Amino acid sequence: MQSKSTKSTIIRSFIREVFQSHTFEPVVGDVVSNVNPGCKHYQSAGKIIQVHDLPHDAGKAASYECMNDGSTWDIGDVLTKTLDQLAPVEEKSPLEEKSKNMKRTHKLLREYIRGIISEAPASVADAAGSDDGIPKGEWVLLSPGDERMQAAAEDLFGMVQDTYAGIGGHVKITSPKSLERYQYWVVQDIDEDPYIDVAIFGKPEMGAKMGGAANDGSSAAASAYKTKSAELRSGGSVGGVGNWWGEVSGKPAYAMLKRGATAIEDPEKVAQLLAGDDYEFHGEHPDPNAPALFKSVKGWYTKNFGSSAHTKIILGNPQ
Repeated sequence: MQSKSTKSTIIRSFIREVFQSHTFEPVVGDVVSNVNPGCKHYQSAGKIIQVHDLPHDAGKAASYECMNDGSTWDIGDVLTKTLDQLAPVEEKSPLEEKSKNMKRTHKLLREYIRGIISEAPASVADAAGSDDGIPKGEWVLLSPGDERMQAAAEDLFGMVQDTYAGIGGHVKITSPKSLERYQYWVVQDIDEDPYIDVAIFGKPEMGAKMGGAANDGSSAAASAYKTKSAELRSGGSVGGVGNWWGEVSGKPAYAMLKRGATAIEDPEKVAQLLAGDDYEFHGEHPDPNAPALFKSVKGWYTKNFGSSAHTKIILGNPQ
């Protein structure tokens, strides 16, 4: 009799074979990952937005909007690949399923603690600050030398895992220690439970370059992130650190522009920030069908990554 793990392996192999042999095609809304180790976008993952025929009956390709980031792509980028390079997000292994269950337990525990605190006397609830020493309702900057970074690392890593669980995790954040690649952690505890609920990660580069974010999954935390990110990109500061910026495209660009984030429109400044990168500056968005909000700002450029190219804009206030 075959073991459960053996059956899982056979099932996953069959799914991949069927998908990549083109006998089954993805449809709009499916989540896929790039499984071609020779591709610059290997391990990129996202939701299918279009499936189309290639010229001269060469097969089909699919376009997907990235839900993770890597060295040659960002969240929100739209990549187009032939179907043989793509596979559906696979069945979780027993270890991955255990991790998922632990995350679910962690979330339920947070909700349980929230309920206890909400029913406690006001004096007790007010005294229940963050376990990581973060005052409630305030944006706090954690940077190297702050003991709270070590105390918060485990919880923040768990939150990053939850935020990116749908695509198999964050490519660059694979352990609590890997968070150290970002010297700036901007965090806030927004609710009753004693945990950080939202975080923005950055590093010192021409100011403070944003590199990631996470939240506890609540609508309040997601909204807090978008508002704070746009505020920082519009010239705001936290903990004495300002000049926040970053490259964005797609939905993240739309969300930030909608909230008033500043676009870098000077081609010379863009050239300074992208020194060494292969790109073509446009100014106006090159797509005539782009949203009106995209057309309201200049500063757009197309960045080349090998055989792929993506339209981006820098939003923020770099030095």
